[in-house]
Amino acid sequence: LKSLEEREALCPTGLPGGLAIPHPRYYQQYLFLDSFIIVGRTLHEIHFGSTDGNPTDLFFLLCCQDERLHLHALARLCLVVQKTDLLARLRAAADADAMLDALFACETDALALKK
Repeated sequence: LKSLEEREALCPTGLPGGLAIPHPRYYQQYLFLDSFIIVGRTLHEIHFGSTDGNPTDLFFLLCCQDERLHLHALARLCLVVQKTDLLARLRAAADADAMLDALFACETDALALKK
């Protein structure tokens, strides 16, 4: 939590479109067993420092054990968000399983467009 707070104090990770991608500033190899991403949707929008001044309702928490994996995951996530309707699908999803299905489907679609 301290690392996330330090990162947000440095520069908020809120992005236009109601999305935020908080992540620790420094990689801590032994803080957790494996790298992971958490997807969350709020019940009510909150202000999270987006450059467009609009509130945020979707969060991707990135926790990677090394910088290379972090950059790869961040780039992949940005590609999927830019090239597909992922954010709309996440907002419309009925539950966590539907959110995960939307994420995988949009990633597949984005990679197919890249070829």
